[in-house]
Amino acid sequence: MRADSAGMFTDIERAFSSYHFRMFDYYDIQPSGDQYVTPLDEQAKRLQHEIDSVADGDVVLLCHSQGSTIAGLVDVARVSKIILLAPPVDITADSVLARLAQRQGSKLRRDAMSVVPRSDGTHMYIPSEYFDSLERDDRMELYQKLARQCPLVIVRALDDETLGMTRVDEIKDARLYDIAADHNFRGDARKLLIATLAKEL
Repeated sequence: MRADSAGMFTDIERAFSSYHFRMFDYYDIQPSGDQYVTPLDEQAKRLQHEIDSVADGDVVLLCHSQGSTIAGLVDVARVSKIILLAPPVDITADSVLARLAQRQGSKLRRDAMSVVPRSDGTHMYIPSEYFDSLERDDRMELYQKLARQCPLVIVRALDDETLGMTRVDEIKDARLYDIAADHNFRGDARKLLIATLAKEL
């Protein structure tokens, strides 16, 4: 995942200029623009490093999509609030492979390196270890654990073309906002998202 989450985090940073934002890539991005996907446990190490490197002040995690799962894999003792945007629930290796297969030119292997062309002409390289990592944890259990550890806010996209209607409303002790939006909160939904975040930041 790119640090700016397709420009969404850049817009959020601009709207909340009094906050200090740290945005970073979970994937290994090459100078060519090619992306090498890392397993979820490796991504969790990157997030943990960012949390641990904050010297003082409150730490708020603002996570989009798969980043929400990563938040459930780290120590959040230093975190004062977690906000999950369009968090996935029922994701499996097979479902991800099926979605990637829709991209023309994809070369997919469950037991080896997969290569997926991107719309900008670059490629995404996905090792089998990444698909293995998708199967290790129950996401609903991860989110419920987070809700027990610190204030948890969930923003669900009602018109999510990637995830469909998720059941995050079943998570206890989390504050849920529903927005008529696609997975990346594009168009008018971006303003609604920022207005929603203003209630929590």
